[in-house]
Amino acid sequence: MQKEWLEMFEKARRIISPKEVSPFITYGTHSCAILTDSKNIYTSVNISSSLDISSTAEKNAITKMLNNGEHRIEKILLLNELEVVILPSKDCFEYLVELCDDIDNTEILTDLTDFKSIKLIELLPDWWGTFREKKN
Repeated sequence: MQKEWLEMFEKARRIISPKEVSPFITYGTHSCAILTDSKNIYTSVNISSSLDISSTAEKNAITKMLNNGEHRIEKILLLNELEVVILPSKDCFEYLVELCDDIDNTEILTDLTDFKSIKLIELLPDWWGTFREKKN
């Protein structure tokens, strides 16, 4: 388990590279690594814009994963530009819960030193779609 987190950390760390594309768009201040149930790791960085076309690192990594025909997430790791582990943005909590059909087991790293993680369901325990999960 620790080996997976370390591999994800290295891949996410390597792609952090804050850059300004124009006075209005920057990217690479956050990175995300997603481990799927087939043990593939998808990574991406965030894009920040002065308009409402910004995109989080999580959503960009999820897009890569979906474009490769996968949709089951086991683990998520996020880093800021200081290479510190952070939680997904609030905008992404529900997006992740809607996507992950096993929210009780999807892990998000909270501390790399001790390899502490939190289950996705713990971030949104009263999610409005929980009834749909229980029906299945």
